[in-house]
Amino acid sequence: MADYDALLTVCFGTAAPEQFLNCFGAVHRKACRLAGEGVQERLAVTSPRIRAALEQKEIAVLSPEKALKQLAEEGCRRVLVLTLLMTDGEEWERLRETCDAARQWFDQLTLTPPVLTRNAEGTAHLLNRWYPRTQGSGIVLLGHGGGDGWPYRRLQEALKEQGREDIFVMLLHGAPGPREAEACMTALGVRRLTLGFLMITAGHHARQAAENPDGPGAFFCRKGFEVNICLKGLGEIPDFCRLAIPEILWERSEALV
Repeated sequence: MADYDALLTVCFGTAAPEQFLNCFGAVHRKACRLAGEGVQERLAVTSPRIRAALEQKEIAVLSPEKALKQLAEEGCRRVLVLTLLMTDGEEWERLRETCDAARQWFDQLTLTPPVLTRNAEGTAHLLNRWYPRTQGSGIVLLGHGGGDGWPYRRLQEALKEQGREDIFVMLLHGAPGPREAEACMTALGVRRLTLGFLMITAGHHARQAAENPDGPGAFFCRKGFEVNICLKGLGEIPDFCRLAIPEILWERSEALV
């Protein structure tokens, strides 16, 4: 693509300030360094609820619409929008609509696909390293769900291609759900489970998994599994930046050296 003069990173966000800055903020800061000097930058949050919560804690963030308008008003003509959503769904569709409406303000606006949609194989490699295989144990990774579910299915295929049948991708909203995960783990002869999260920050999903009597943690305990819940989201894994930032920025950084 042609050289660009603005970088907009967009995420759903989290209301926890430290997680926001250490996960989404860290990816954005790395992307800005790769983009180089002179490139205008913005970090936007799609969720009005999250924006309001962060503003109460003195972290000012923009909506994608306001961020794009600001960049246009400052004379930016070629914008790269870095999507820090995991997969397709309502937030992604709204972001696409926002970017389509804003294209008239720019000579070029490039919108990167969600992380898992763009790179299921790379996500599988990351998970393979983060969750080492342990004899007699299995991993159930909880994804939010949404869209047609294709990226999650591709991730499951990629994990199997890497020999990780002990990792099962389960959706909180949609299929496969807990019963399919239970059947898979039982077939493997596994009685110890680690529940992890296919989310950049786990947030309230982790709390629900741990505390909700109707949540996945309680479900697997009732089925006789020994359950450990990993409260970290993908954004807290050291190599996540390499996965989340598209190749075009790494290539640009190398070209500038």
